[in-house]
Amino acid sequence: YDVCFYTGGTYHIEAWDSYGDGWNGGTYSLSQCGGIVIANNGGNEVTTPPSNFNANQLEAEEYFTVEECDDYDLGVIEMSGIDEACGMSSSEQGYLYVQNFGVMDITPAQNVSINYQLNGTGWNTLTTITNMASASDSLIALPVVDMTTPGVFTFEFEIIYGDDENADNDMLTVELQSIGQY
Repeated sequence: YDVCFYTGGTYHIEAWDSYGDGWNGGTYSLSQCGGIVIANNGGNEVTTPPSNFNANQLEAEEYFTVEECDDYDLGVIEMSGIDEACGMSSSEQGYLYVQNFGVMDITPAQNVSINYQLNGTGWNTLTTITNMASASDSLIALPVVDMTTPGVFTFEFEIIYGDDENADNDMLTVELQSIGQY
């Protein structure tokens, strides 16, 4: 559902259980600026123990403030597709998930790029973002990595975006361990 809030306002949310049986797996999440979560009860399911069937029970409560969205903000969300394991292969393939949290679209004139490096060997351009709509996201394939040698592999990512107004989500470091088989 879409809900409207005033920018700068602080709000109080109360999550009630009207039947006394929990939310049967339900959760809630409020987000703004294309996906920045501002309230979600920590992502926890609201559950009442089965022996407690008191109707109209307050299950969760939190306060949140709605802040103004940045015009320009591209953020790195996560790296996925490669998990620590024994006997990793010479062709491990991961993915980088990024999102445009800004109110404005990214255009070719802004010259936005995403760089990466593996184990501190020097920065390389992973991709250039030429067009990306506000509130949209993208899954970017990473170069194939040989992880047959046991040890820690450090993946680093950085967004190069001159107009970006939020540097807090412009970098990501992920360490994965390749475990030898004996």
